[in-house]
Amino acid sequence: MKLILHIGAGKTGSSAIQACLRDNAAELRSMGVLVPDNELGMGGRVTGQQTRFFTRRINDPDAARVIGERLRSLRAHMEQYGLQTLAVSAESLITPVLARPVGAAVGDLFDVQIVAYVRRQDDFILSSWYQWWLKTHDSFESYLAECVGKHGDWAKRMSAWEEAFGRARIVVRRFQRSALVDGDVAADFLSVTGLPSRGLRLRQSLANPSVSEHLGALAHRSRDLFTSPHDRGPYGDIDFAAGQGAAKTYRGSILLSLEARQAILAAYEESNRLLRERYFPNLPAGEPLFEPPTAEDVVTLGDTERLQCQQDILFRSVVGLSRHVRRLEGELQTLAKQRRQKKRRRKRPILRRLLTKLWGNHR
Repeated sequence: MKLILHIGAGKTGSSAIQACLRDNAAELRSMGVLVPDNELGMGGRVTGQQTRFFTRRINDPDAARVIGERLRSLRAHMEQYGLQTLAVSAESLITPVLARPVGAAVGDLFDVQIVAYVRRQDDFILSSWYQWWLKTHDSFESYLAECVGKHGDWAKRMSAWEEAFGRARIVVRRFQRSALVDGDVAADFLSVTGLPSRGLRLRQSLANPSVSEHLGALAHRSRDLFTSPHDRGPYGDIDFAAGQGAAKTYRGSILLSLEARQAILAAYEESNRLLRERYFPNLPAGEPLFEPPTAEDVVTLGDTERLQCQQDILFRSVVGLSRHVRRLEGELQTLAKQRRQKKRRRKRPILRRLLTKLWGNHR
């Protein structure tokens, strides 16, 4: 039996892959592929990923035992129902400390294929800032000083998985449109894993749209509203109020100049060279691992323009909330009207009987 283990990384299209597994879980099962529930089991909620389950195992001394028990239970289920492939996805798995307990848990239960997606580090750092770290750091500059050269060191992260499973079982893909099958990460994942794709539904919209940088600026000033780096509640509230006005709609970033991007990539030059040698030996000589940044990756806005963009989000939020309130008021008025009509209908038979009785006595 085969285990496909999608280990991330975060901000490399994981949500799209997981949405594909979730939306097509029933179809995949009919073709012999099991998508387990969120807790790496059966019978629970199926969202195409087990990220939180594996995140809780990071500092768990019993991680290998817990994971192993779940995998043995899933294998027994697969044997009972004639399923051949288990598809597991969790971007938190790329954390190096999880490689060894997962390797010990898998043992000889499955023939394993590990799939990882990697992203050019300057883009990865920017996306990570808006997704997680603006909630914990005083400034973007302090985050850069802490993370550059560490976050996004793909060669180092893959080394732990090589030690646990061997190089031959690992596939690394570049998260850039030109390197993906049909320019789509979900289609690419189905292709490289050999999962059946005929008849499956692939989303046309983004599974996890990037946060508007202007919303990010507002959120950073109010980061006390977030309970943890993984809390997306305030973002969801703005999405509810402002709609698409809170999503990023342009390429590039206002935070990094072209020179800053190039300096970040220079810090990963050796890591990217090693990754290229191990996983991309067929790239033509002279072709970089990632498409280099260009002027199109840089958005230049003055302070006044940035404030205007932030005000636009706030205005859209106020208008959106007003519309929601009006809709709710209309629904409440309709319900009140319906209740009044029901009360009238209840009174009519009583009045009719009373009038009939009075009319009879009068006669």
